[in-house]
Amino acid sequence: FDKIVELLEQGLGSEQAHTGIFTELGCLYSKYRPEKLMEHIKIFWSRCTIPKLLRACEAGYHWAEACFLQHESEDFDSAARCMMDHSPEAFQHEKFIDTIKKVRNQDLYYAAIDFYLAEEPGRLGHLMDTLQSKLDASRVVHQVRKQKQLFSILAYLKAVQSENLTAVNDAVNEIYVEEEDYDALRSSINKWDNFDQLGLAKVIEKHDLIEFRRIAASLYKLNKRYEKSIELSKADKMY
Repeated sequence: FDKIVELLEQGLGSEQAHTGIFTELGCLYSKYRPEKLMEHIKIFWSRCTIPKLLRACEAGYHWAEACFLQHESEDFDSAARCMMDHSPEAFQHEKFIDTIKKVRNQDLYYAAIDFYLAEEPGRLGHLMDTLQSKLDASRVVHQVRKQKQLFSILAYLKAVQSENLTAVNDAVNEIYVEEEDYDALRSSINKWDNFDQLGLAKVIEKHDLIEFRRIAASLYKLNKRYEKSIELSKADKMY
C-alpha cells in the first residue's frame, strides 16, 4: 500500500498526469490516510473524477470533504443538505450562507430555518436576512409558530410587515401582547390593518394592563361592536 501511494504521489507533479491518478490517490487517502484527504481535495479537486471521489468520502464518513466537493462542483442542494445532516463535521456558517443562496430546491430554505432554530439560534437573524426575499412569510410564521419560537424571528417579521399579511401581523401582535408592549401593539395595528381584529380584542379585553383593555375597546369600536366597546370603557371608567 505504501508503495502504491508513494508512486501515485510522485505522479502528481507530471503535467500529463491522468485524472485517475488524482482520483485514486484521493480514494486511498479516504480509506487509509484521512488526515491527508482534505488537503489533497482542496488542491486537486478540479483534476479528480468528482462522483467517484465523492462516493469514497461518503463511504468513509468524511463529511467535510464531501461537502467541499459538492460545493465546488456546484451541487449546492447536496452541499446544504450535507452541512445540516452532518453539522458536527461539515457545518460552517459563512459557507452555509453562501451555499443556501444558490440552492434550487426552495424547501431547503425552510429546512435551514428549522436547523438554525435547533442548532444555531444565535445566527438565525443572519440566515433570515439572507433569505428574506426568497421566503413565503406566511409559511415561515406557520412553521416557526409550531415550535413556539416566534420571538426568535421578530426582526424578520417586522422587516416583512410592510406586505400587510394576516399571518405576519397576527404573529407580531401576539408577540407584543406577550411582551406587554402596548405602545408597539398600538403602533402595529394603526399601521397594518390586515389581522384578526376581533380575535385580538377578545384576547386582550381582560388584560391586567388598562392600556391593552383600551386597545380592545378601540378594536371593538372599529368593527362596529359598539355595545362591547362601551361596556369595556365603562368598566374602566374611561367615559
